[in-house]
Amino acid sequence: VSGKITVDEVVTSVGGISGKLENESRVERCSSSVSINGGNAVGGIVGNSTDSVINTCYFNGCIDSNNDVGGIAGCPHAYQSENSYIACLLPMQHLQCPF
Repeated sequence: VSGKITVDEVVTSVGGISGKLENESRVERCSSSVSINGGNAVGGIVGNSTDSVINTCYFNGCIDSNNDVGGIAGCPHAYQSENSYIACLLPMQHLQCPF
Protein backbone atom coordinates (compact mmCIF):
# COMPACT_ATOMS: atom_id res chain seq x y z
CA VAL A 1 0.00 0.00 0.00
CA SER A 2 1.26 3.50 -0.72
CA GLY A 3 -0.21 6.98 -0.47
CA LYS A 4 -1.31 9.60 2.03
CA ILE A 5 -3.81 9.33 4.89
CA THR A 6 -5.06 12.48 6.63
CA VAL A 7 -7.60 12.31 9.45
CA ASP A 8 -8.92 14.54 12.24
CA GLU A 9 -7.19 14.29 15.61
CA VAL A 10 -10.33 12.73 17.15
CA VAL A 11 -10.20 9.69 14.82
CA THR A 12 -8.77 6.54 16.47
CA SER A 13 -7.21 3.37 15.07
CA VAL A 14 -5.49 4.55 11.90
CA GLY A 15 -3.10 2.24 10.05
CA GLY A 16 -1.43 1.93 6.69
CA ILE A 17 -2.89 -1.58 6.21
CA SER A 18 -5.62 -1.82 8.84
CA GLY A 19 -7.11 0.47 11.45
CA LYS A 20 -7.77 -2.25 14.02
CA LEU A 21 -6.93 -5.94 14.52
CA GLU A 22 -8.44 -8.04 17.31
CA ASN A 23 -9.57 -11.53 18.32
CA GLU A 24 -6.60 -13.48 16.91
CA SER A 25 -6.61 -11.64 13.57
CA ARG A 26 -3.47 -11.89 11.43
CA VAL A 27 -1.70 -9.59 8.99
CA GLU A 28 1.17 -11.23 7.13
CA ARG A 29 3.58 -10.48 4.28
CA CYS A 30 2.59 -6.86 3.74
CA SER A 31 4.23 -3.53 3.14
CA SER A 32 3.11 0.02 3.71
CA SER A 33 4.76 3.15 2.30
CA VAL A 34 2.38 5.82 3.49
CA SER A 35 2.32 9.25 5.03
CA ILE A 36 -0.19 9.44 7.90
CA ASN A 37 -1.18 12.78 9.40
CA GLY A 38 -3.44 13.04 12.45
CA GLY A 39 -5.44 10.60 14.53
CA ASN A 40 -4.81 8.60 17.68
CA ALA A 41 -3.52 5.01 17.87
CA VAL A 42 -1.64 5.36 14.58
CA GLY A 43 0.67 2.72 13.14
CA GLY A 44 2.44 2.20 9.86
CA ILE A 45 0.85 -1.24 9.54
CA VAL A 46 -1.97 -1.32 12.14
CA GLY A 47 -3.41 1.44 14.32
CA ASN A 48 -4.74 -0.65 17.21
CA SER A 49 -3.80 -4.29 17.73
CA THR A 50 -5.34 -6.52 20.41
CA ASP A 51 -4.76 -10.28 20.66
CA SER A 52 -3.47 -10.43 17.09
CA VAL A 53 -0.38 -11.28 15.02
CA ILE A 54 1.64 -9.12 12.63
CA ASN A 55 4.25 -11.13 10.73
CA THR A 56 6.76 -10.28 8.01
CA CYS A 57 5.54 -6.73 7.46
CA TYR A 58 7.52 -3.67 6.43
CA PHE A 59 6.77 0.02 7.00
CA ASN A 60 8.64 2.77 5.16
CA GLY A 61 6.89 6.09 5.67
CA CYS A 62 6.06 8.99 7.93
CA ILE A 63 3.65 9.43 10.81
CA ASP A 64 2.67 12.77 12.33
CA SER A 65 0.44 12.20 15.36
CA ASN A 66 0.61 12.99 19.06
CA ASN A 67 -0.88 9.91 20.74
CA ASP A 68 -0.11 6.19 20.63
CA VAL A 69 2.17 6.14 17.61
CA GLY A 70 4.23 3.20 16.40
CA GLY A 71 5.99 2.17 13.23
CA ILE A 72 4.34 -1.25 13.16
CA ALA A 73 1.42 -0.91 15.63
CA GLY A 74 0.30 2.38 17.16
CA CYS A 75 -1.48 1.00 20.21
CA PRO A 76 -0.40 -2.61 20.77
CA HIS A 77 -2.18 -4.78 23.34
CA ALA A 78 -1.08 -8.40 23.63
CA TYR A 79 0.07 -8.85 20.06
CA GLN A 80 2.94 -10.70 18.39
CA SER A 81 5.23 -9.32 15.73
CA GLU A 82 7.87 -11.41 13.99
CA ASN A 83 10.19 -10.51 11.13
CA SER A 84 8.60 -7.07 10.80
CA TYR A 85 10.64 -3.91 10.51
CA ILE A 86 10.54 -0.16 10.07
CA ALA A 87 12.73 1.59 7.54
CA CYS A 88 11.74 5.18 8.26
CA LEU A 89 9.60 6.90 10.88
CA LEU A 90 9.90 10.66 10.71
CA PRO A 91 7.99 13.38 12.52
CA MET A 92 6.70 15.31 9.54
CA GLN A 93 6.88 18.72 11.21
CA HIS A 94 10.69 18.46 11.27
CA LEU A 95 11.48 16.84 7.93
CA GLN A 96 9.85 16.66 4.54
CA CYS A 97 8.23 13.27 4.09
CA PRO A 98 9.22 11.73 0.74
CA PHE A 99 5.91 9.85 0.43
